[in-house]
Amino acid sequence: MKPRLDHLRKEADRSMTYIAAFECKGGIVMCADTQETHKARGGYQEEKEYVEKLYVPENLSYPVAVGGAGLDEPIEAFSLELFDRVEREKPATVNELRTLIQSSIEKVHKSDIVVSAWPSMYRTTRCIVAAKPTNDDFAIFVVTGKRVSYRKREPVIIGYDTPVNKALLRRLYRTDLSMQQGVILALYLVAQSKAVNVGVGFDTKVAVITSTGTWSEPQADIAEMEDRFSEITPFVDRLLLAAPDVGTTESAFEGLLKEFQEEMRRLRFDHKQIVGEQLAKGNVNWPYEKLPLGCTVIQSFDDSGKRTLSIYTDPDDPSRETRALRLDDNGVLQFKITTNIDISEKTYEHLRGCLSANLKDCIQHVGQDC
Repeated sequence: MKPRLDHLRKEADRSMTYIAAFECKGGIVMCADTQETHKARGGYQEEKEYVEKLYVPENLSYPVAVGGAGLDEPIEAFSLELFDRVEREKPATVNELRTLIQSSIEKVHKSDIVVSAWPSMYRTTRCIVAAKPTNDDFAIFVVTGKRVSYRKREPVIIGYDTPVNKALLRRLYRTDLSMQQGVILALYLVAQSKAVNVGVGFDTKVAVITSTGTWSEPQADIAEMEDRFSEITPFVDRLLLAAPDVGTTESAFEGLLKEFQEEMRRLRFDHKQIVGEQLAKGNVNWPYEKLPLGCTVIQSFDDSGKRTLSIYTDPDDPSRETRALRLDDNGVLQFKITTNIDISEKTYEHLRGCLSANLKDCIQHVGQDC
């Protein structure tokens, strides 16, 4: 039975996407949008739909992920074939991994293309493969049709690899980026592509590949980080234009710097409070450090168990309580409370009468003679 003509037209007219990958300290970060646009033709209206473009295996011991642009049929088939092979064979070197990628894509083209309704689309499909060979460095490859590139030493983009997107990545990327900053950069790159490329949109997805596994960044964390961008960017933009402006008096510029410093401190504190909430709930499962090692969250509760206050403190605060942090066998950052402040309503009343300049200072030395 032949496929419907309109369905075939949609598959042939899939527009571009944005997928990028780059190395950071301790791993690789991949990012992608989730919008697929079917171009209008012959009276058909342009349609947009939600699709997953990052393939992150579940319960796989070998650290690997795939990002694909083009027809989803060969991308999914290739991902499943690759995941199955790396789990069984566990390639130890970059060369062994590349050979396995090549054999996986050839198997898909040999077995799947003959039964596909869109065989020509297999030749134009592009993928990024990011992985950590067992005994070798992290590696990124680009697969185009049946061709597998050699290991990419520089960040790569597929889909909308436009001069603008490439220039932005080159400007902001550094080889010594922490994993946290790598995730932030990934979110920023997709956000900027959404702003200038009509075929990029919907939710942003981020995958993190470490030496022990592959992790999808929680969607709630992605949304919270995007909120941070929207709050921080206006202040950064003002400073960007004002800094080289020698027509502005120094006193006016100092005022702008002071405002910038105050707002950044306020926003950073607010954002740490939000991330600290996850820490306080005790169910964090982070593959990299989202808060400084040794930080703590101090909370107070009334007699009915309702929380009345939550305070985040950095590890270099001399009067803070401490938490012990360790990496478990899976390389995931775990938190274990070693000392804790349990503030009852009566203690809270005492804090209100403390002579400290603010409640946050008092919280930090509760238990001592206020």
